[in-house]
Amino acid sequence: MDMKENQPRFRTYFVLAVGFVGLALVSLLIDIPVAKSFRDKMIPGDLRKLLTLSEVFAHGLGVTAVLMAVWAVAVDQRRKLLRVACCAIIPGTIVSLSKVLVARHRPHSFTELPDRVSATFEGILPALQRHNWAATFDSDLQSMPSGHSATAVGLAIGLSWLFPKGKWCFVGFAALAICQRLDSGAHFPSDTFIGAAVACLIAGRYLTTGWESRLFRRFENRPTFLADDGEFRQTA
Repeated sequence: MDMKENQPRFRTYFVLAVGFVGLALVSLLIDIPVAKSFRDKMIPGDLRKLLTLSEVFAHGLGVTAVLMAVWAVAVDQRRKLLRVACCAIIPGTIVSLSKVLVARHRPHSFTELPDRVSATFEGILPALQRHNWAATFDSDLQSMPSGHSATAVGLAIGLSWLFPKGKWCFVGFAALAICQRLDSGAHFPSDTFIGAAVACLIAGRYLTTGWESRLFRRFENRPTFLADDGEFRQTA
């Protein structure tokens, strides 16, 4: 089946991205209370264990394991995995690089969380704020945006495109991965929503009718044949 039939318009992803940005702005009002709630260990032990394990869906090694599993099981979808991988890896990489632009303390970097959300920010370009280029690589100042969240949402979008029947399962995994970032004290809620917005914009370009999607489709639609061993082979 031609996956082009399942491709929504980019407007869908754009609206999702705008929605996540809106949620990020609203979340600034509750960033501190939510961070304090997670710090106070209000989550039961078994649920916390589930959140810890769910980081696999947002981590580079976990994404690689998921893609390898799909490669092994869904033989006829292998060439489409490049597109799915880009949906996850590219947003996560771009978000991780953008962290050097905004200096925001991670929740776990505070001995005691401040009462005002503005106190979590140091401004733009931390190296300039501190007059020290080493601050660019200070992980404690790289809370916004969340690279893990961008990776998880991008992977969920890509897998939902490849396996539409499992989309709510993938969305659930991404949601758990985002909650893990909050529970670990690595991010505030607004950080995760910004990461999700970036994932929607980038993955949306790969899955709709833009030139990026056409490049992927050209690779994916090369003829194949079924070999004697039951494996699909790509023609030369």
